[in-house]
Amino acid sequence: MVKKKKIIKKKSENVKVNTPQKDNLKNKASSNQKLEENKHNEVKHVKVTQVKESKNSKKCVFSKNKDVITILILVILIIAIVLISVTTTNKDTNPPIDTNVPVVDVNLDVNLSNPAITQEEFQIKSLELQLKILREVKGKQFDFLKTKYTELDLDSELMDQCILENDYADPDMNVLESDIIMKIQTDSFLATSLGVSGTPGIYVNGYFINGAQDYNLVSEKIEFALSDPVIDWNYENKSFTSELDSEPKLTILYNDGHQLIKDNTLELVDFMTNSEQLTPEIKEFFSKLFSETEVVYLSYEDALAKSMIEAIGLTTIPGFYLDGNIDSLDIKTDENLSYFFTNLFVETSTNGYVLSPKVVSDLISAANITTLSQLLNYNIMADELDYVIGDPDAGVNIYVFTDYDCPYCTKFEQETQSLIIKNYVDTNKANLVIKDFVVHEMSALFPAIFSRCAEKQGKYLETHELLFSLREQLGQTAMVEPVMEKYNAEIEELNVLYQQLLEQNKVQ
Repeated sequence: MVKKKKIIKKKSENVKVNTPQKDNLKNKASSNQKLEENKHNEVKHVKVTQVKESKNSKKCVFSKNKDVITILILVILIIAIVLISVTTTNKDTNPPIDTNVPVVDVNLDVNLSNPAITQEEFQIKSLELQLKILREVKGKQFDFLKTKYTELDLDSELMDQCILENDYADPDMNVLESDIIMKIQTDSFLATSLGVSGTPGIYVNGYFINGAQDYNLVSEKIEFALSDPVIDWNYENKSFTSELDSEPKLTILYNDGHQLIKDNTLELVDFMTNSEQLTPEIKEFFSKLFSETEVVYLSYEDALAKSMIEAIGLTTIPGFYLDGNIDSLDIKTDENLSYFFTNLFVETSTNGYVLSPKVVSDLISAANITTLSQLLNYNIMADELDYVIGDPDAGVNIYVFTDYDCPYCTKFEQETQSLIIKNYVDTNKANLVIKDFVVHEMSALFPAIFSRCAEKQGKYLETHELLFSLREQLGQTAMVEPVMEKYNAEIEELNVLYQQLLEQNKVQ
């Protein structure tokens, strides 16, 4: 059974840290503004672990204030069109568009005082070529999917009109009048704001699941969520404050309602103080932190914990809150340790400090702990335009951020999602909301639009499932690479011109 669901959004904010992998949510509660004011204490280039991030964790950031063409072009304007030199030699079945890929080295023999092209001319030329490629890829995908109208029992005229109204390859299109494009933007921006670094990203009543985990793990999270208490968070509550002259104390705010999560919290603490994956300096800092302070574990259900969480604006657990008279501690007096303290902890309005949630998230990922992170105020993910699969009033809300050209999303959809629907959605224990997080812009955007056009005819879920079954026919290798190869000469020309501009800028 498929129903529409309207949920009133609650405002919330994550502590901001200086990282390209996380932006702040819009429309945040005023109660969290103090943490934003302390952004001079944010993490700046502190190497916490020696684990390097995979290219597959790349994500696309959308801005609501830009034209849809600008949204696409600014993300992949220069690098995507020179990637042909990479994609033609690397036949990966799912090559991500990586904005960190260096431009191909080209031998230049140019007069830099008189460049062949200005930056503005280059941008125009790049845009024109990019639009050609976008139109051809979209056209190939559209022609292929039109053959599926009958199979999906779709009205062809309505589908054609909907796709025309959401034609992102049309430079004259007004994105503000495109409800589907705007919805995809909103959901992709939300994923970025929450710190989702890859697809699929799944939230089960706030419990975060990263990647295509198996059904047993997801089911475990659903069972946790079904037994959790319902807490009404009020981030305007400022009743809690710390005593500056009290003994130093590190309060670990966590969920102790489930033995596995309790054990994983202890595992995280052990990782912070003993793991060889941490740099020696960071390991020394955390060892001093835990040895010099009284460590208290406090369940997020506790009245004191709830007051602390609301006062400091913490939206994810576990959280690490340090307060009391800490000026005499080594982490403050030692020059090297105090550097890490300043960059890892964020001062709050409650006379205390909170370990940056981004740092906590990185530590959890480095420790490879799958059952721990929990978003408390998970209603911030709800949107009145969400297409809710199942009972809107079910006790568990499952949000899946997905991309139609992601092999891991395909694995999750085919192996896990169907079982979730059968065992939890169809039994009214949970509902499911699928949100588009377009990582592979060239190949996954049109399928996302196609599915949302089918949604208007009540055919979303079956279309969603079909698109994943057709991923190899619609994806990067089948649809994008052949088009880019066609324009190889023009791409190489732009590559040379781009190198000239770089050299010109160096001279200036």
